[in-house]
Amino acid sequence: MNETYWKQWYRKFKYRKPSDFAKFCVKRIPKGSTILDIGCGNMRDTLFFAKNKLKTIGVDIIDPGIELYKKNKYIYFHNFDAVDFIGSIPDNYFRCPVVYARFFLHAVERKKMVEFIAYCSAQNLSIYAEARSDRDTEIKKDRSHKRNLVNANALLKLLIHYGYRIEYFEEGKRLAKWKGEDPVIIRFIANG
Repeated sequence: MNETYWKQWYRKFKYRKPSDFAKFCVKRIPKGSTILDIGCGNMRDTLFFAKNKLKTIGVDIIDPGIELYKKNKYIYFHNFDAVDFIGSIPDNYFRCPVVYARFFLHAVERKKMVEFIAYCSAQNLSIYAEARSDRDTEIKKDRSHKRNLVNANALLKLLIHYGYRIEYFEEGKRLAKWKGEDPVIIRFIANG
């Protein structure tokens, strides 16, 4: 993970509106759930879930600023590298029934993605995730930071291999539009 890249990104990026994916998920996450937001970045989705009275634990290597999570009883933040989550995240966090991983899966090497899915499955956790697809030809041209684009068919097989029931799975455009970008995205909900 390029820590310098992300520190610079979050220093200039103060966007606080929730992502379309967070708005999609909040309608589907069971009431009273606790969410583990892996790679939460500037916590815009973490804050959105908390405003909807869902206890949310944000995890990221970059601390977005303590003022964001000190003011809301539904938010907790822990500062460590989400890429090395196995062994880093306290075991009691995995009592959270929901792991939210927006743009996390394409930020890690394939081996780490497999470990993540296997570990979540072993803990019987539901995964709500969005990732950049390897079908996105435009993003392949962007070399500003490393992305490990995800193959939808391979991901679906991996989830099924680890015993997940697929509640929702979609690959396409118009899922994560931002400014002039409309990348090919994989969006899924998998229940353990």
